[in-house]
Amino acid sequence: MSTTSGGLFYRRVGGWYGRFWATVDGERIRVVRKLGTHSKPVARAKLERLKAEGETSRSEAKRSESFEEAARRIVARQGAEGMKTWRERLGRLERFAFPEIGAVPVEAVTPEHVRTVIEAMHEAGKSKGTCTHVRNDVGGVLGELWRDGAIPENPIKRVRLPKQLRRDRRPRVVPTDAEFALFLATPCRRTCT
Repeated sequence: MSTTSGGLFYRRVGGWYGRFWATVDGERIRVVRKLGTHSKPVARAKLERLKAEGETSRSEAKRSESFEEAARRIVARQGAEGMKTWRERLGRLERFAFPEIGAVPVEAVTPEHVRTVIEAMHEAGKSKGTCTHVRNDVGGVLGELWRDGAIPENPIKRVRLPKQLRRDRRPRVVPTDAEFALFLATPCRRTCT
């Protein structure tokens, strides 16, 4: 028994299969490929990748998504859902995470991979806040993959930030009550004319 959903259908024995049209040697044919997963969101992502790349090989259908491919897809979805800082998240991932673990298949990402990213940032002299942002960004991607069923466990839960990260040593500047009252009493010259 199979259930259809667009270009996807499910069989109990084999999991999700994808159907799509492709041009092979100048001839348009209907291609059916086993996607190698029982998770519908993962199958949908694999089918979209196959359609976009025009790939018809069986090995490409079963190939798992790399961390970079999954992160770009998930961050784009978060942006479409209304996340205000999706561009900043993608930028941090591009600068720090993709060079280290971008090519790793999502099933193979371990806590050690994430620690490698954070240690590389620490050696480059990045602040604790930046390291925390990147850890949260990688955790957000891995959390979505875990919720979609692409990975059995979220490895970010086993990662701590190093103790000796650089902290901002600048003193906080907080005005006294008298300075704050003077600030409020001063008329605004630009907007209040």
